[in-house]
Amino acid sequence: MLDNEDLYCKMFIDFNDEIARADILIARLAHGTIKYAWGLIETKIAELDVRKNDDFKTPQELRSKDPEDAFLFWKYYIDIEPKEGTSSQAYISMISQLLLDLWAQGVDAVAACSFEDQLPKKHKL
Repeated sequence: MLDNEDLYCKMFIDFNDEIARADILIARLAHGTIKYAWGLIETKIAELDVRKNDDFKTPQELRSKDPEDAFLFWKYYIDIEPKEGTSSQAYISMISQLLLDLWAQGVDAVAACSFEDQLPKKHKL
């Protein structure tokens, strides 16, 4: 069982539209609402904050980078933290579903967290 200190998750998303559109997509997929104009999304389980990645690189700039680490340079990431009183099982389940829903929408996403082994893996065909 993880405690709340171990439940922080940073999810990188390869989404090429504006950040406001990313906020709308994430809020819809996570069944949340955008709480503030700058994009804090609140769900029953967690708070999600979509942010611009200061390390963003275009695909052309990434050609020389290791493809395994390319996600670190995607345009946006989401800081995700559980709300107080949320069980780790419900929180991890929500993140798992968000990954699956993003992939189903054609948006690549990678979660970096201490419980990655409990999350679904995207299989390349």
